[in-house]
Formats: sequence, C-alpha cells, structure tokens
Amino acid sequence: MASNSHCFLTSEEDPAFEKECFAMGDEDFVTKPIVPEVLAARIGRIIENEDFRRYLERKVKEKQREVETMALQAIRTIANTIDAKDPYTNGHSERVANYVGNLARQMGYDSTQCEDFHRIALLHDVGKIAIPEVVLNKESTLNSDEYVLMKSHTIRGAEILKDIKSLPDIEKGALYHHENYDGSGCPYGIGGEDISLVARMIALADSYDAMTTDRCYRKDLSREAACLEIQKGLGSKYDPDIGSEFMKMLKSS
Repeated sequence: MASNSHCFLTSEEDPAFEKECFAMGDEDFVTKPIVPEVLAARIGRIIENEDFRRYLERKVKEKQREVETMALQAIRTIANTIDAKDPYTNGHSERVANYVGNLARQMGYDSTQCEDFHRIALLHDVGKIAIPEVVLNKESTLNSDEYVLMKSHTIRGAEILKDIKSLPDIEKGALYHHENYDGSGCPYGIGGEDISLVARMIALADSYDAMTTDRCYRKDLSREAACLEIQKGLGSKYDPDIGSEFMKMLKSS
C-alpha cells in the first residue's frame, strides 16, 4: 500500500505558508538549514504514523466483519423464530433467501449485493411475529378480520426493520413483498418499479416456495406446475424481467 503522507522541505518561514501546507494534507514541515538527525527522526515518525494508520484500518475491517457475522446470526435466529410459529412453513425464510440470493447472482449482481439481498429476504416475514398462531395456522379460510390481520404483517415487519441502516431497503423487502407488479397487491397497491427491486425478487421467491411446499390449507404443487403459475403471472403479479431470470435460474439448478 503506497503512502499518501507528504513532508514539505522549504526555506520559507512564513506561518501562513505552513498553515496552507498542513491544510493540503501534509504530515510535517521541515525548514532549511537541514539537520540530518532531525530530518531522519521526522521521516521515521511519519513512517510510524503510516504503519499505525494501516493497523487501525485493518482492525476496523476485522471489527466490521465481526459485527456483520453477529448481525447475520441474529437475522437467522429471528427468521427461525418466525418459521417455528408455523410447522408448515418451517424453513420458508431460509429457502426464500436462498432463492433471492441465487436470483441476484443470475441477474449479474456482485457477491456483496447478493449477500445483502439474501439477508433482506431472510426477514421478509418478520412481521408475522405479531400475528397470533391461531390465525397463522388456521386450516380453513380466513374471515375478513383475520385476513386483514394477516395482511398487516407487511406493515408490522417494516416497522420492526426501519431502524436497521446497514442494509438499504430491508424494511421495503418486508413492506412490499405482497405488492403486485400491476398494482393489485397490498398493502398500498403500488406497481411496477415503485415496488423496490428486492421486494419484487422476494415476491417471486415467496410465491414459488409457497406453491412447492405443503401448507395447512393445501398440498404442494409440483415444480412444473409452480413454474406454470409463475409464467401466467408475469406482467400482472410478477415483474416479467425478473420472472424471466427466475425461470432461467430454476432451469440451471
């Protein structure tokens, strides 16, 4: 790593000139006549400062990795807690997150962005913590009040996640994953690119996993049948471009 440190050597003794040099980012200021021992000492100090700066940068990066690891562990714990409330959806959040991460990779995003999308998708259903299990696990059709309560998990999830700043759009993943591309979804009936990108990705993965796993109210669909349903929904329920990439991802897996 190249040093960005500078030391000025000059015959000037103007304080204003010295101040200007320091304002430009210089580390030190040496005036003539040169005293070799003093010059060597000052150069040595600059090198030590640069080494210390590198050390601090390395420690900051190490601490960032530790924090990210702890955050991911917390996210997984919360996701597992959500899924555990409903035995029929156990593992749903992890599966959806894996689909979204692989979809992001299929769409050409770099590894960092893919991991961010994966983490956001893990918590898309966090609002279900606030939904009573009697509603979550009801085998018969939900009545109007129960349906309204179930739909509220999107808003409740966004409220829970809104203060997490390290993952941009994390609250939007929870809030908008039941919005439809044509504007017919919930909670706000927005459509197209007004729905955040990650939420449009989650919507596809969420639907596919829901269709291909047993639920308390129906048996699972085959992979082929689920893909056919998604194809039917492209342009209405799902973003057609993202849906096309999702189909490609499934075929290559």
